[in-house]
Amino acid sequence: MAVIQVNVRGNQVVNPKWPRRDLRHTLEPALADLPAGAPIVIYVHGHQDWPHPDVLAQARQQVGLAITLNWPATARFFGALPDVNQLYFDAGNAAPALAWLINLLGELAPDRPIDLLAHSLGARVGLQALPLLQHSNLARLVGLAAVEFSAITLLALTAPAARNMAFYNVTTEKTLLFHRIMHHFGPRPGPADGLLCKGFAFPRGNWVDIRLDRPAVRHPLTAVCDKLLDLKQGVKKPALIAQLEAVFLRDRGQTDISEMRNLLGAAIPGPLSLIPVRTPRVR
Repeated sequence: MAVIQVNVRGNQVVNPKWPRRDLRHTLEPALADLPAGAPIVIYVHGHQDWPHPDVLAQARQQVGLAITLNWPATARFFGALPDVNQLYFDAGNAAPALAWLINLLGELAPDRPIDLLAHSLGARVGLQALPLLQHSNLARLVGLAAVEFSAITLLALTAPAARNMAFYNVTTEKTLLFHRIMHHFGPRPGPADGLLCKGFAFPRGNWVDIRLDRPAVRHPLTAVCDKLLDLKQGVKKPALIAQLEAVFLRDRGQTDISEMRNLLGAAIPGPLSLIPVRTPRVR
């Protein structure tokens, strides 16, 4: 798999090696070399956590085109707590650049579907890009421990580009401290709203929540994602991400959205709750 690393610069994307060169000159040769049916996968990291350099080495062993999108996700701190509001809005500000990239790929390769693999706040980048898309070539979005609020997500899903997409929301009870801080101190639209990492509150036909804490569910995708989101292993395990690609991105028959909903729907309850964050008392 050819691997291209790109950086967000304003509302566009550049190759960090040649930041002044039109990105077309980088994408066109890579797309021309792709065999028929080979996937295009865009990776979007979260808060300074992914993709790991070793992931790129794994990706190079696969067939297809991998694009890793680097967006500025450096938080200021108030004492020991990160400014989650700043990170949240920074993720939204990176969405036009991702949309620009997807639109460019749609222009250069209109018949080739694109999958978006996003972790944490990277899911917000992807969802906020949907209303800006001019092509219908974005086929699927996979969110790993996704950080976006359900009400904001529902609005994003009204975009024309989202109508024929499939959304896979991989969730777990292994809640990160960052998620709890975002839930309690982030810009929630309302007191009853919650983050996608605990489940989507508005079920739709093209959306499935994949709960890794449901032992009754057996599927190759849940097994690899459970390891991928294990707090002891983190989200930087290149071999696990390569397995995720093998199970999900390349073997589409195993992960058809209708079949996944039939398999998982009966075993999944309502959205999970987040563990409260203890705040110090002011004396």
